[in-house]
This record gives sequence, C-alpha cells and structure tokens, in this order.
Amino acid sequence: MNRTAFLAALICVVGLLVGYGIVLPVRLIPNIETSTLVTLLFSLIAVALFIERAAEVYLGTWRRAGRAERLRALRESNGQVKETTAALNRLATDTNADKSEIGAYMAALVTQKGLASEAAGQLATYRAGTAQLALTTNVAFGVLIACLGVRALEPLFNWSAVAAPSSVPMFFTFADILITGALLGGGADGLHKIVSVFTAYADETKDKVQNATAAD
Repeated sequence: MNRTAFLAALICVVGLLVGYGIVLPVRLIPNIETSTLVTLLFSLIAVALFIERAAEVYLGTWRRAGRAERLRALRESNGQVKETTAALNRLATDTNADKSEIGAYMAALVTQKGLASEAAGQLATYRAGTAQLALTTNVAFGVLIACLGVRALEPLFNWSAVAAPSSVPMFFTFADILITGALLGGGADGLHKIVSVFTAYADETKDKVQNATAAD
C-alpha cells in the first residue's frame, strides 16, 4: 500500500468514525505532570524488559539450532578460504611452483568465496527473520498486557471532561491497547528515550522559570 492509498484509507476511517458519532463530543483535557509521566514510563519500561526477556527465552530455544548450523557453515567456509589463500601465498613465493596448481587453487578460492558469501547471506537472513519474529512476539505480548490493564494513554487525560466520566469510551481503549502494545513491543530502549526527552524538557523549563524569577 502506497502513501496516498494509506492516507485515503485513514481519512475514510476517520470520516466513518465522525459520521457514526463515535468520536468524543468534547476535547480531552491533558492531565500530565512530569513526575506522573516519568513514573508511568518507568513502569512501562519494567514491563517491556519482562516482555523482552520472555521473548528472548522462547525464541532463543526455538531458533538456536538453526542459527548454530548456519554459523558453523559460515565458519567452515571462511576457514577453507583462509587455508586456500595461505596456500596461494606460499605458491606465490615459490619460483618452482606449477602454474596449473596455482590455477586450481585460484579456481577453488573463487568457489570457496562464493560459498562463504552465500553462507553469510543465509546467516544474515536467518538473523533478520529472528528479529522480525522477536518484534512480532514482543508486540503480541504487549497487546496482551495492555488488554489486562496496563495502558499508556488513559492515565494522561482528565476524563471528568467527558460526558460519561465513569467509563473510558471503548474506541479510545482499543486505540490505547494498540499504542501501548506497540510501545511495549518496541522495547525498553525506545521508552527510555521518551523518558530522557521529557526529563530534559522539564529541566529546561525549570531553569527558564528560575532564570525569569531571578531576573525579576
């Protein structure tokens, strides 16, 4: 799906939501304090670390044998290339070396380098597949945890401004689950970067206020 088709689909979805009155009739009022936000993010980081470890255990057990086999093939191919290269270097210094023997070694070296390159490609492809599986597993665990009540967006808004403050609208909860699952599935590093951004912003704002007060 190209960018234009994606944007058109997104506009259609938003239009349907508005048309059926699913969108909130009032604007949500942010209720964000730096301390609360940092606490929330650190809680999400802890959950993300548990998810990463669980996925690592499952995928490590499942994919370890395939990775070891491809790594062994790559090491063997590199070892053959190294041995053939060393033999060619010895023949290069031997004035009595048979040219046909040198040609045979050179042909073998070309073949062995091709096999080594293929083995490296297979290992890289396998590792990329493992990374994709890890991301899918992490996001699946993240969505599951979000369904159980761990949410990233809900605590950040003042729900007393909504017509029915006793309950969070279903579509918002659905979006919150998807976003929280993506955040948790992305790993603790991404969440830590968010914490760093907000703490840096808070410190900068505090310094500006203190400087303005001192100037007065």
